[in-house]
Amino acid sequence: MAGMKVLDVYRLLPRTNCHQCGMVCMAFASALLMGKARPEDCPPLVEEEKHAEAYEKLREAFGDKGEREATGLSIDRDKCDGCGICAAVCEISLEKSQELVNGKGSRRAESPVIAIVDGLITIKNPDACRRVVPDAPTCNACVDLCPMKALTFL
Repeated sequence: MAGMKVLDVYRLLPRTNCHQCGMVCMAFASALLMGKARPEDCPPLVEEEKHAEAYEKLREAFGDKGEREATGLSIDRDKCDGCGICAAVCEISLEKSQELVNGKGSRRAESPVIAIVDGLITIKNPDACRRVVPDAPTCNACVDLCPMKALTFL
């Protein structure tokens, strides 16, 4: 469901504008896309059986945001071609893995922030990302240097 637009998300919502999530449904759709809300934040979507199929689709698209919530990094897996540039330019990953410095995949016990798994980018250690660490300088190298534009920060 990557590449969903706000109207695609809106059509999956109850569209009652009940404000139980604190906003109208169109605003909630936008918040889902920006990573500022979760499907579970909409009580009718969760509680009413008639929305079960839509709820599952939204959970599939937006439910596993743990890495995104921590780093603010959004990955469009449809655009990622697994080139590995993001992993190669991540300073924290490079500090943790000499193999990455040498252009190979990390095999060490310490987990790099970013890794290529099964040909796609994966955030392996979101807690180590400079965007999460307090008082660390903000880093955008993975986003700035992605040739496929598969990465964005929310």
